[in-house]
Amino acid sequence: MAKQINENKYSFVKYNYFKKEREAQDIELKFRDSELKAEKEKLNKIIYQSIVVIGFRI
Repeated sequence: MAKQINENKYSFVKYNYFKKEREAQDIELKFRDSELKAEKEKLNKIIYQSIVVIGFRI
């Protein structure tokens, strides 16, 4: 009986650890995705500004 209780506690802790690990990975992926989107927007802005400047010079 005690062995089963210990196994259940271990399984519970192990499950929660992996659940928290997945949540942390999801948060990091969302963070990286938002960083990439911000970088893409920044690059697009630079490209559009360059096109406008080149357009005025022609």
